Formats: sequence, structure tokens, C-alpha cells
Amino acid sequence: MPCLGKNNKNKNKNYYNHCCRKRSFETESYSSTAGCINNINEEGDFDKKTKQPTKHLKTKQKNKMNENNNKNSASSSGSEINILNNNLTTNIQHSLSGSALEFNKNNLFGEGLQFVKITERIFAILFHSGSDAIYRNNIKAISERLKKTFLDKYKIFNLSQKRSDLGRANQQGNVLEFGWPEPLAPPLDRLCSICKQLENHLNCSKENVAVIHCKGGIYRAGIVIAAFMNYTNICAGEENLPDRFSMKLFTEKYMEINTQPSHKRYVNYFINLLTGTTKVYPSPIFLLHISLSKLFSGQTVKLKLYERMKPIWSSGKIILKEYTLIEMPGNKQSLRGDVLLKCYQSTTIINNNINEKTIIISMSI
Repeated sequence: MPCLGKNNKNKNKNYYNHCCRKRSFETESYSSTAGCINNINEEGDFDKKTKQPTKHLKTKQKNKMNENNNKNSASSSGSEINILNNNLTTNIQHSLSGSALEFNKNNLFGEGLQFVKITERIFAILFHSGSDAIYRNNIKAISERLKKTFLDKYKIFNLSQKRSDLGRANQQGNVLEFGWPEPLAPPLDRLCSICKQLENHLNCSKENVAVIHCKGGIYRAGIVIAAFMNYTNICAGEENLPDRFSMKLFTEKYMEINTQPSHKRYVNYFINLLTGTTKVYPSPIFLLHISLSKLFSGQTVKLKLYERMKPIWSSGKIILKEYTLIEMPGNKQSLRGDVLLKCYQSTTIINNNINEKTIIISMSI
């Protein structure tokens, strides 16, 4: 390392850190300090050429050198950040390439169908609500490609209603049913089962891949990937960082599509269960009453309560007021597990004999 005379023992810290970090910047720093070294007398008294005291020269040259070093240091930091960003971008682009691009090249996507590569070994088939005929044609083509590409190493995790055409297009045992009704939040035990099955399948062999399938309500894929990302975070190391990053991007995109507050709330329930923040108690809780205030005042509604997707209580017709209190039968209703409350508004036209029910509130707890 260069020395600025016997009396200049306070070396520039930024300069040394900078030179240790990047060899390419050493040469530039040396050349920038060459003038300082030549103009300073080794005894630190007078400059040989100007015959002036070196104290002023030292200060002046030192300030100049600090300015140069600050510029170099900033340039070095910026270069290092750019290199880091470029490497990360390259890794992510690499992780998002491959089979998904092969599917795109072969034009297997029909109208409303998406094939998304989430990680190196997790994919998603997403189909917006639409024609069943279009869906059948495309799911058959996608399934044939999956069999050709991954042989018997893939499993489809169906998050929609059970479909016979999906089962027929794939080998027996390759489709696992984990669906739940749209637009509800998934039961917590269902989320646990999906995450365990996903983990078991991927851990059985490094060649195994998982395919998340949704027809309609594609936010369900976002919920499952968000849950699985947090499930695997418990034991994940730095080598899993690209996968976690890719899952987070997928979750942020698809959790915003027709997502209800209860969907995000259930993901948080699941995270709290994993971390031990929330505990599951075996004993039931009791609902005493339901209160509605400043909500659709003057409207006639009907309430329904579900436990684990099964109806357990239904109210009669209720005319809502500024504040409405609905008592439970026997002053309490036993509840256990996942509970769903729905509020219907009835529209009846006597002459045409039409009775329509519109859901105005749907809440999962």
C-alpha cells in the first residue's frame, strides 16, 4: 500500500477499504495519489520545488485525495451493487426459464389458459372461468405435454372442483384433489394437507415436479403458494432463496385477483399456526349473538351459519335497522373449526314468481 511520508500516519480509511475491495480500482487510486507523494518532502518540512512549508500542501493534497477516493468509493459501491443486481436478475431469469418457455414455443395455450413456472419444480395451470369445451381441448394438450416432458414424475394438485376430464387426461394417481368452493377461504386443515403432500412429493425425488391447477378463482393458487412458501421457510437455507423469491412474486400477483379479506386472513392464520403464535384448542367456542349496525338499513335479509362447509343454523327473514341484534337459539351456538357466515338478500317478484338470493356478506373465521 502507498505511504504518504513519515509524518502522515493517519491513512485514509475509505481508501484502504476501497483498495482491498477491488483490484481494478487500486491502479486508479495509486495514480491519483502519485502527485501527492512526489510533492511532499520525506521529512515533511518543505517542498523541494516550491520551498513552501508542507503543512499547507499536505492539507490541500489530502483533501484532494479524499475527494478522489470518495468518487472512487462511490463508483466502486455502485459497480458492486450493479454486479449484485445483475447476478440476481440472471439467476432469477434462469430459474424462470426452461420448461415454461418450451410450452410457450409450442403454442399450447388456448384462450384464457396460463401455464406459469413458479420455481424450477413447481408449475401452475390457471384457467379463467369460461367455456368447458375450450378448457377440455387445452387441458388435454397440456397433460400430453406434461407426460412427455416429466413422464410419471409429476403430480397435479387440483384446487378447483373435481373434474372428470382432468382425471381422464392424466394417469391414475397423478391428480390429487384439494379443491374448495369459490370464493371461500380454504379450511386450515386443507392448507396443511396440501403443504405436506407438496413437500413429500418434491422430497421423494429431485426429478419430481408439482403442478398447481385452478379453473376459475385463480387466487386459490396464490393462497396455496403463499402457505407453502411460509411452510418451507421454517427449515429453508440460503440455497432456497431463489425459490422463495419466485414464490413471493407469484403470490403478490395472484393474491390480488378477486381476493377477499378472509383469504389473506386465513394465510395469516396459517402462518401463526406454523410459528406457534396461535394454538388450536380442542374445546368448542360458543356464539351468543350477531350484531349488525349501519349496514343495509331497511333491507330484508337472511343469515346462514356453516361449520366446516355444512349448514348448522339459519335465521328467518330479518329487516335490518340502524342497529340489529340477532340472538342465537338457546342463547348460544356451539362452533368448532372453520366457520362461514353468509348474509343473503332476497328479491321476490310475485307476479312472475321469481325468488332470487343475492349474497351481500360472506365471512370466514
